[in-house]
Amino acid sequence: FIIKLVGKPDRPQKPPKEEEPPPDQILPWGIDAINGEFAWDYSTGYMVKIAVLDTGLDTNHPDLISNIAGGINIIAPRKIYEDDNGHGTHVAGIIAAIDNSEGVVGIAKEASLYGVKVLDRKGQGWLSDIIAGLQWAVDNNIDVINMSLSTSTYSQIFHDSISAVYDS
Repeated sequence: FIIKLVGKPDRPQKPPKEEEPPPDQILPWGIDAINGEFAWDYSTGYMVKIAVLDTGLDTNHPDLISNIAGGINIIAPRKIYEDDNGHGTHVAGIIAAIDNSEGVVGIAKEASLYGVKVLDRKGQGWLSDIIAGLQWAVDNNIDVINMSLSTSTYSQIFHDSISAVYDS
């Protein structure tokens, strides 16, 4: 059955024209709300592998490019895991946007990001693809998996897959 992403960011803004300087970096409200910046004294995500199971990643995004370490396109294996929706990139920015004085900064600003494209441009995908993405993450020794998706149907197979990932 079909899985859908949860929430979708507003339509992405057009990048600034080359003659316009990029906007100053901001601390996202979520990190500020939980005082997450104080965690940076203990960890910035360095050496942590994080997989974002979503619509892919914008592999050229200036806030992500130096943290992107790889990935896979489960729904079209011969293609790269490029984001054609925007949601995966949005989520990845919250997680691990670099500290580069523009845009936003992520909570794990030095983590290694892995794009696992399991949802299409409409933000939908098959449960079997989600499970395959979870297995890819396990096989690649990923430390943290993020999934911003849901279904209104209970699935024992999905439950078992999540339990197996947790146990690994």
